[in-house]
Amino acid sequence: ICPMNGHSDPEHYYAFCQPELERICTPLLCIHARDDPVIGSDELPVDKLSSNPHISLTLTDTGGHLGYHEIGSGAASSADESVFRFFEVHRRRFAGTAHLSSRPSRL
Repeated sequence: ICPMNGHSDPEHYYAFCQPELERICTPLLCIHARDDPVIGSDELPVDKLSSNPHISLTLTDTGGHLGYHEIGSGAASSADESVFRFFEVHRRRFAGTAHLSSRPSRL
């Protein structure tokens, strides 16, 4: 797959895909589970993520890979709570600006 997409090997591909985290200037929430079997915690650039004031990093012990569901319980997961707090902080922060409404919309 790498050569078909212009990359000599997986290392070249991953080097090409490295995000430029220092350039992020829009509020970004990054949620990662330490038990993620696809993206290990050792691979997560915690220092780079934490050094950008626009990035909010939430690390959880469990959750797997996209597994932040509370199936059948009706309860909010820790990821749900993190997302709610993130948006609430930024809603309040930008409430006085013309491009955002202070009234939450219904989904």
